[in-house]
Formats: sequence, structure tokens, C-alpha cells
Amino acid sequence: MYSPRNGNCNTGISPGLPGCRRWRCPRIGELRDQLYYAQLELIQQAQAQGDLRADFVPEDVILILLAIGGITGATAGTAPESWRRVLALIVASLRAQGVDELPAPPRAEDLLSALAQPRAGRRPGGLPAT
Repeated sequence: MYSPRNGNCNTGISPGLPGCRRWRCPRIGELRDQLYYAQLELIQQAQAQGDLRADFVPEDVILILLAIGGITGATAGTAPESWRRVLALIVASLRAQGVDELPAPPRAEDLLSALAQPRAGRRPGGLPAT
């Protein structure tokens, strides 16, 4: 577990992130920032090429993941492939041609808090129940 005194996360759940498990773990924060800027660069490239709608932002990636996760959870036992259709619809809506203006995106901090909240079938740390 993360200790503010020594900066260590000592849960050891992943070989790639030894000891990091919480959103507030400094190493997770560093990786999250790296991912944010990498996806921002990809988004900007796609927008500059005219392939991606101009108002798409990195926070939209989190929203898409939350949506797909919710659909997957709700349909896992009855229609487990449903997420594929929804993802195809979402991807089609990201094209730059013929788009309507979107509402303002939520703050990234609020979305990350939502990801960390316990949900049915998940343990409080955000890890799937075993």
C-alpha cells in the first residue's frame, strides 16, 4: 500500500508495476500522465489529418472505456458480444465529417474518481473480483 512517508506502494500485484495498486500511487500517476500525453499526440495528429472530429479530447477515451465496460458488465451473461456493436457506433461517431457540437467534457479528475469507485463485481481497489 502507498505510504506518504516513504513514497512506496507495497502491494506487489503486477510485475510491471511492482507495488502500485491505487490511483494515487506516484508511479501510477506518472504512467497515467505518459499515457495522457501519448494519446493527446495521437488525437491531435488525427484531427490535423481531418480524420477525427475537432472537439474530441483525451477525457472522451475514459468515457468510451466506461461505456464499454458498463455494456460488457450488463450483457456478459446474455449477449457478450454486444460491446462490439456499441464500439463500432462510437467509432463511427468520431469521424470528422458531418458532426454536431458536443457538450463540454467532464474533468479528467472526476472521471478517474469514477473509475476508482467500487462497482458490482469489482473490489474497492478497482480490481476485478476473483
